[in-house]
Amino acid sequence: MDVMLLTMVFPWPSEAFAGVEVRALRAGGAKLRVRTLRSAHAQRAGLLHDWRLEDLDLTSWSVDSVVRGCAFLVRHPWMALRTLAWLFRHGWSRPALLARCLLLTPRMFDIFAEMLVRPPQVLCLFWGHYPSVLAYMAQTWLPKVHVAMSLNAYDLVYAFPPSASVAGDADSLWTIARANLPAIGALGIDTSRVHVSPHGIEVGQVPARCDNKDANQLVTIARLEENKGVDDVIRAVAAVAGDRPQLRLTIIGEGPDRGRLERLVRDSGLTDRVLFTGGILHSKVYGHLCGGSVLLLLSRSPAERLPNAVKEAMACRCLCIITKTPGIEDLLAPLEHRMVVAQGDWRGAADWLATVFRDPATFERDRDAARRFVLADLDAQSIARERLRVWADVT
Repeated sequence: MDVMLLTMVFPWPSEAFAGVEVRALRAGGAKLRVRTLRSAHAQRAGLLHDWRLEDLDLTSWSVDSVVRGCAFLVRHPWMALRTLAWLFRHGWSRPALLARCLLLTPRMFDIFAEMLVRPPQVLCLFWGHYPSVLAYMAQTWLPKVHVAMSLNAYDLVYAFPPSASVAGDADSLWTIARANLPAIGALGIDTSRVHVSPHGIEVGQVPARCDNKDANQLVTIARLEENKGVDDVIRAVAAVAGDRPQLRLTIIGEGPDRGRLERLVRDSGLTDRVLFTGGILHSKVYGHLCGGSVLLLLSRSPAERLPNAVKEAMACRCLCIITKTPGIEDLLAPLEHRMVVAQGDWRGAADWLATVFRDPATFERDRDAARRFVLADLDAQSIARERLRVWADVT
């Protein structure tokens, strides 16, 4: 099956889940082209190597792409002007989002020019906001192309009106959590058509055994930016560290907030207890999770949805102390103790840590139940095969 996957940027260090999905689709038989609307990340070559995707058919925004997109406007003025008129008609009420989308239209015109020459069987929108412009063009001039549209975190936060316009005519609609359905319905979309399909994890990468846990080793995984709540993780650890001199925290991830977080670590008296790894290979992430006892993920982001870090930690028998985000109950259903706190409530997270330290045996059953659940129900390859089956049924 010839699939063109349209996304904003790929690869991206903090979106390893996208790499997992691309590998799973290829393993399931998809002949995949990935097209991005933004320019390539500076570490693109290294990330593709780390993610075992060096041979991926991938193109990104470039000056040449913009030139080709402008040439498309000259060659196909009716298509281009009709698309721009549609975009203004549906997007005028959100001028800031409309302006950003307009900046991306030359790149989308370039991608559509490629589609006219070599139409894919499936156009898969990994995100459903700005890429909806290309969905409109495919629906209008390439009706035989199956348009598969995802509506997830940022799509629902942005609520960009052109998304709803094309979603009604999409051949298949997807979201990663049942908790997203009310927000999708609020856009005027029939939620009975939506396939709920979470991002999976690469089960083959999960260590065979994760029984040798260090009770004093804590882990957090996040892009280091303010709304990811790594500062709350540090505060929670500082609140309990006085009673446990061996306690350690590993912070996995990189981002613009690192300097502030390092200062907070020093100010909290945790300099010798906190390790910043920066961005590391996904396989090494599993090593930290396998040895670690507890994952803390205290995100304050309104776009957080079923983070793969929690799934991976559960697969490695980590206990997870996390903030309440839409759909998180879906992940915690098999657990007896659901350690969820309100966003910003680092004191509540510290209380859960103290409880785990005080009576660790109480939580052993949850460690095993979490691992069984993730390995059985969240295998990326099984999820990809089901998605390809749906696409095949309607193409």
